[in-house]
Amino acid sequence: MKKICVHCNKEFDDATKKCSECGKRLKVVLTKEEQEELKKQNDDMVAINTMMPM
Repeated sequence: MKKICVHCNKEFDDATKKCSECGKRLKVVLTKEEQEELKKQNDDMVAINTMMPM
């Protein structure tokens, strides 16, 4: 996972919290594969939650 400053458009590693240029908080940018895996996990959780009685 990488992070990007939406103000400066600079990329940072996952551990960085603020842009070293402007001091703004960084936004997480997921790759296409990471997006697909997250969607699959969310879909799996929805399926599990619909099967569990309340």
